[in-house]
Amino acid sequence: MQEFKFRHQSRQVNDFLRDLTEPLFVADKEGLILWANESFQRVFSLPATEKAPAASFLSYVHPESQERLRHDLAVLCSGRTPLTREICLWAENAWLNFALDIYPATDCCYCLARDITRQKTYEEEKLQLLSVAEASLDAIYALDTDGHIRSWNRAAVAIFGYTAEEAIGCNVEILALPGQKEEIDAVIQLIRQGASYGYETVRQRKNHELVSLFITIAPIRDSHGVLLGASVVARDITALQKQKLEMSRLDRLNTFAELASVISHEVRNPMTTIGGFLQMLQKKTRDKKQLEYFSIMSEELKRVNAILGEFITIGRTKEVKQEKQTLKSIIYSMAPLLEADAAYQGKIIKFSLKDTCATFVNANEIRQLVLNLMRNGLEAMEANGILQIKTSSKDNKVILAVKDDGHGIAEEHLEKLGTAFFSTKETGTGLGLYVCYEIVQRNNATLNVLTGADGTTFMVTFPAAG
Repeated sequence: MQEFKFRHQSRQVNDFLRDLTEPLFVADKEGLILWANESFQRVFSLPATEKAPAASFLSYVHPESQERLRHDLAVLCSGRTPLTREICLWAENAWLNFALDIYPATDCCYCLARDITRQKTYEEEKLQLLSVAEASLDAIYALDTDGHIRSWNRAAVAIFGYTAEEAIGCNVEILALPGQKEEIDAVIQLIRQGASYGYETVRQRKNHELVSLFITIAPIRDSHGVLLGASVVARDITALQKQKLEMSRLDRLNTFAELASVISHEVRNPMTTIGGFLQMLQKKTRDKKQLEYFSIMSEELKRVNAILGEFITIGRTKEVKQEKQTLKSIIYSMAPLLEADAAYQGKIIKFSLKDTCATFVNANEIRQLVLNLMRNGLEAMEANGILQIKTSSKDNKVILAVKDDGHGIAEEHLEKLGTAFFSTKETGTGLGLYVCYEIVQRNNATLNVLTGADGTTFMVTFPAAG
């Protein structure tokens, strides 16, 4: 009974090995095939015989791997532990990749050949895709259907500032600005729908700097079509956006230059008449105070005439004649005009003009700079507001500060300051500050803005004359 049971089980094992879908064979230490199942005979085109096939398995092995496999068989036939080798075999009229599991027995080895060609191809394609992703200048990352980051390439680190360790596993909300929750929710909804989508937006880096992006979303599915999430490609278009803004600015300036040329011509005619009458009145009076006022008015008419000439060259590179001057002397000569302008608006100007080093500047342009900053400051204040104009020296620099006590400048407007035609005032043209920035640049100075709830300070720093 026991013998019958053993034979029955042995027959079942033989049937199982013979019908196994993966190639199985027995080889001696020289690689001679002692037995092979039907799958092996089919895959490797081995003629089926009732006797053991008289063929060497090494003849199916790629020449580069034959010597190594011969050594493995010789060692394993001596009773060593099993091992697995990845080798290239000639099967089905092609070189295919197999994983060869070798199990030692007495003077022979049982060998199971598993075709891993598709797996190897997939792994190679995956490596290629990963290489492309890592070499890309665009941020490429994967999100699951809940918006969690699952992969993060090198460009994503450069653009957003988060390392892969910091980003992977976090929700994509870490890249969003406050107030963008609805946008992120809409993106996650698109991912869950398996939709493809592209749009422009703004995100923040780890250091909270803003970055303009063009984002493309595409679904990721497994081999059965099940939605896993989405791949995201984020292209940094910050520089492109700035370039577009600059081109737009230049277009507006060209339009303005044409308009300014016409206006300057028309305005100069009545100004010439006004200048003539001022000279007549100046000759008829002997009052010193009136003569002083007429002189100031005449000088201002000349300056306005010069400004009109400047308008037609706005946006063009030009040289200005600069002389060694002190800011105190330039501003002091303007004091009566500035005080009169402030008094007309019901506001006050306070001067704190300290003696400073001289600096090389164009006096007319500095007068225009002070006047524009002063008028902007006055317009930013309520009635009885106080505007302060100060001069000082520090570290071989000469500093001009114009401070108002208004409500400050909104953060979103700060980076637009100095852009032609940008103004927060209903009737403003945005040219006043633009001209200030042009003057500052031409006179080798820098302009910084400090703003808050207690007012705004425009600080212009000039290099001291050597």
